[in-house]
Parts: sequence; structure tokens; C-alpha cells
Amino acid sequence: MTTTTEPSGPRRLSRTQAATRGRILDAAVALATAHGYDGFGMRELAAAAGVSPATLYQYHRSKDAVLVDALVESGLRTSEAVGRRRPADDRPLDVRIVAAFAKVVRTYERVPLLYQAMFRAYLAGGATPPGEESPWSGRSWLDQAVGDDVADREVLVELLEHQVLASLVSLITGTAPREVMARFERAVVHLCP
Repeated sequence: MTTTTEPSGPRRLSRTQAATRGRILDAAVALATAHGYDGFGMRELAAAAGVSPATLYQYHRSKDAVLVDALVESGLRTSEAVGRRRPADDRPLDVRIVAAFAKVVRTYERVPLLYQAMFRAYLAGGATPPGEESPWSGRSWLDQAVGDDVADREVLVELLEHQVLASLVSLITGTAPREVMARFERAVVHLCP
């Protein structure tokens, strides 16, 4: 079963509810990819997902919440992919981290409006109540990439997490992808043992 990432806490979804949630997320991704953040509202999203506005609001309280949920799902897929590759990946840690982030940047380059929309929603803080930790930070794939044998692992993952977020903010606010990658690589080389 799938869990939702709504701020009220995870709750189990039935198969039908999970399918509805999936249609909502797919529709949000499609609309944001085509039109960007400002190109659709909750009514358009409900229509695209084939649900009523009332049903949509049962799953997400705002467009920002839907987009952050889509971002979380994207992060989970990245984490799963990194986790599958890690046992067979004998490259140095800094090379693995940079390679994983390079895939994120390439994806951004293919669908910039989508990533701009998801991060605009994330940065708006509309999906996370004050005092609660954000549902997405990029930490999950970093946890997969950094082995347990690394000294000061928790500190390293936290520093890398901040570097990922800073790099993504730079990317979505107009810094050229090549420059974002160069800065990210310099930071990672200095941080990784």
C-alpha cells in the first residue's frame, strides 16, 4: 500500500485511493510540465485527473501540496535507483554523488517547467506546517549513496543535503545547469572523504 505525504501525517490508502492519488499526481506532473506553476489551478487539475474538486481536496489541500507530493515521489524513485546501483558501484563517493545529481540536472533540463513548479511549491512552504520537517529534502537518495562506513556519515549527509537544495534553488532561479554542476562538484569534492 502507498502512504500519503500530507502534513497531517501518513495514512494508509486503499488500492482505489492509491490509484486516485496516482492519477492526481500524474495530472499535476503533466500540467506543470506543459504549463508551469501558474498555468493551472485546482479545478483544472481535478478535471485533468478525472476527479471532482471535492475529491481532489480530500487528497491535497492546495496545488502546492500536490506539487510537493509529486516532488516527494520523484525523490523516492531517485532513492530507489541509487539504492539499486550502490552495491555494484565501486566509484569513489564524490563521483557517485555528482553522477546522481547530474541525472537530476539532466531531468530538469528536459522538463524545466515541471521542476520549477515543484520547487516553487516546495520553497513556498505551503505543504509543511510550521514546526514540522519538510517531507522532501533530497536526503533519502543521499542516505542511499553514502555508505555506513563513512566517518561522520550523518554530518556528511546533512551537508550534502544542504548543497543539493542550494544547487536546486540556483538551477530553478536561472543559473545555467553547467554552472550549477560545476559548483556542486567543487563542493562535493571538498566534502567527501
